[in-house]
Amino acid sequence: MWVDDVLAGICCFGTTIASVSDSICGKEYRYNVVDLNRLYIYDWAGKNSESWLIGQAFKWLRSLHPKRFIIISYASLGDGHIGTVYQATNFLYTGLSSKGGLQFNIRGKELTARATMAQYGTISKPKLVELFGDKISWQATTQKHRYIYFLGSKSQRKTLMKALRWPIKPYPKWSNK
Repeated sequence: MWVDDVLAGICCFGTTIASVSDSICGKEYRYNVVDLNRLYIYDWAGKNSESWLIGQAFKWLRSLHPKRFIIISYASLGDGHIGTVYQATNFLYTGLSSKGGLQFNIRGKELTARATMAQYGTISKPKLVELFGDKISWQATTQKHRYIYFLGSKSQRKTLMKALRWPIKPYPKWSNK
């Protein structure tokens, strides 16, 4: 997203792991899932800019990949997010992810478990200690709020709603605590 020829925001999609893709609506829809894995908008970009960018990104995605009609995205509890922008754009809330993952620090570089596996072929702590000695540490990450959006036609959305394997829950709200 550009505002006055200045980059103001970005929305990034990617693939998700097969076990997550399979668990949304079943294996038959595995290849229809795309992960909205990053969304960033500068605060100065203006009111409703996040939802506008998501809407534009969905139009682009529909035209480029018409068979990718299941969107999954997460809001990190650890970062204090509840997914307000997903609620504003009518995503379905399906609860918390099953568990938190691991975050690795290898030689001063922060890596997710997925990136660690891709780069080093393992997320086994003993193997990584063997490789890096005291140049590695790790910590557990928190669970995340999980949101789903169906991009397809009305009949596709109806079919997917019937196939959805996670219950739809009320949106989480900010606590007054």
